[in-house]
Amino acid sequence: MYRWNNLRNCCYRVLLTRNYCKAAGDNEMVLDSLYTDEEKRNILECFNKSSIMELMATKNLNKQKSSSVVSHREKFGEFTCLTDISKVPGFGLITLQKLCNILKRVTHEQLKESVHKMTAEVVKSQPNLSKEKCKSIQNIVAMDIQADRITWLKMSRDLHVDDWQQVKIFNKPYVKYEPAVYIEKMTEVVNSLPSAGIYTLENKIYRYPTSSSNTMGFNKRRLLAVYYRHLHFTN
Repeated sequence: MYRWNNLRNCCYRVLLTRNYCKAAGDNEMVLDSLYTDEEKRNILECFNKSSIMELMATKNLNKQKSSSVVSHREKFGEFTCLTDISKVPGFGLITLQKLCNILKRVTHEQLKESVHKMTAEVVKSQPNLSKEKCKSIQNIVAMDIQADRITWLKMSRDLHVDDWQQVKIFNKPYVKYEPAVYIEKMTEVVNSLPSAGIYTLENKIYRYPTSSSNTMGFNKRRLLAVYYRHLHFTN
């Protein structure tokens, strides 16, 4: 009886596998019928011309899957239909359909532009800087603010480091200071900064917030507000 049950289960699994493979093959053929000819041309152009970085710019493919697309394309040639893309290792039909729904509205030129915006040549600032202001800047002071100290670095326009220094704000950062003393010490630090065309500060993001990181983040935001006020009115 035990052997008979095992044999029956094995046969049942084989039938399920065959039916699943047949259904998967039908679904792959259906994928091409979900889009118009123009949409399919647009999708295929993105898959056939995009680099790894451009595929990652869709925000739906990680580096591993983007590399698989490029490797498959280099090995077997360009994709001629959407069914060909489903043969790339690691691609499921649901994932592929979601990606096609995005790429049918996106051109390859738009993906290239997205990659260009992600490169180091393009920097987002807050507040935004005009082109005229950017051209007039000859040097910058980049700052890193900590709870008890500030580190600054002065660079010329061609990224030559002119000077840098680490200045302590408080000898004992965990001691409670009166607001007047607090402001006075921070003013001394601001006055010690070298003159520059612009002062920059990286907006750090805490990806895994905790009770301690939230408190630290709030205190840093408060420091930033004071520094911004001093720099804004003294420069």
